[in-house]
Amino acid sequence: MLYYLKLLFVKIIILPIKFFNHADLNRDRRIDSLDFAIFANEFGKSNITDPNTFGSYVGSEPNNYNAYADIDRDGTVGPEDLNIFKTYFRFPGDLNGDGKVNLKDFAYFAPYWGARDVNSIADISGPDGIPDRKVDYWDLSAFTGDYLKDISEPGTW
Repeated sequence: MLYYLKLLFVKIIILPIKFFNHADLNRDRRIDSLDFAIFANEFGKSNITDPNTFGSYVGSEPNNYNAYADIDRDGTVGPEDLNIFKTYFRFPGDLNGDGKVNLKDFAYFAPYWGARDVNSIADISGPDGIPDRKVDYWDLSAFTGDYLKDISEPGTW
């Protein structure tokens, strides 16, 4: 019985994690600010010469782009790709998950200010960019870096 539970766990939990996610644009198995930077840089580009070159730079022209950002593979990194991307990505400062970083998120952040040894959504960063179980300057810095960003409005990135 235990064998079957382990097998089920591997098939349902572990295997899907090992395969890339559509929003993991740099294929490092994490959806983070690096993927967002790639997507933001490629947004609006549409000069892909061969859709079969998925996942590579095409040519050397400025309008040629990393085709991983063309999530729906229609030859353009546009609003349709953004809709797919934003279902996977969220700004670290978006504490309530609505795709925007604003005062509503700060309302989640503020009560935890100064807390130590906590497992809180407000613990979004640390000295090395990784949450450190403290809500301090590093978290506030990460939050303010995302403030007023809206995933549905590329101009705010």
